[in-house]
Amino acid sequence: MIKGSVRGGHNYGVTGASGIVNEVTEDRKYYPLVIKGLMENGFDIQDVTPTRTSTIKQDLAHGVNLANSNGSSFFISCHLNSFNGSAKGCEVVYSSSSGKRLAECIVNELAQLGFYNRGAKQDTRGLYELRHTKMTAVIIEPFFCDNEEDVGIYRRVGIKGIADAIVKGVCTYYGKPIHNEAPKSTFKPLPLKMAYDSPAVFVRDGFMNIVKFFYRNDLITAKDEKLEYYLVDIDGIKAWIPKRATCPR
Repeated sequence: MIKGSVRGGHNYGVTGASGIVNEVTEDRKYYPLVIKGLMENGFDIQDVTPTRTSTIKQDLAHGVNLANSNGSSFFISCHLNSFNGSAKGCEVVYSSSSGKRLAECIVNELAQLGFYNRGAKQDTRGLYELRHTKMTAVIIEPFFCDNEEDVGIYRRVGIKGIADAIVKGVCTYYGKPIHNEAPKSTFKPLPLKMAYDSPAVFVRDGFMNIVKFFYRNDLITAKDEKLEYYLVDIDGIKAWIPKRATCPR
């Protein structure tokens, strides 16, 4: 069984970035799902997140020392990025050649969620977690917490979307099949036009949200179907439209 160490970035004593959302608040939501997903896929994972420390060095050393002592094959530190409000996208930072490959696998899955792919980034700052770990190690920055577009995508895909992408990236790196993954749809894109006016909607937190209003004779392409609805992609947002509101072109 492959052993790994995962931690949430920073802690409530040594806080991280703050923007539209707070880094520590959000990484504490998604990193446990990364651990859960990896364990469901046959990995032996240790949570090496500190609860609270007084200094940055104590915070960083806590996770690194535990990972180095438990025989882990890989180390993942979960963060959020921040800059000036205009920078956006996902990136994963690495130092070693094995870290580069793991970073590429993870960042490519995060980009599938709709984030701009900033790629696997080689560490040029001598980051503590990458310098002092003895195994393949990466620092994950799924999105910028001070960028409206990124936060919008995050709110759409949720913490599970972020975690699932990371888990899939790790499984890809190790050549492991993904368990509990939804079967791939065999639905082929279907060109349609609107038979009458209707909104395309998505449901979040129990509320129906209108993404776009389509009018009679507007052209659409269904990407999938579920019961009495077709799935359409609107600028990266997956929305549903009633089948009865459409007809063949």
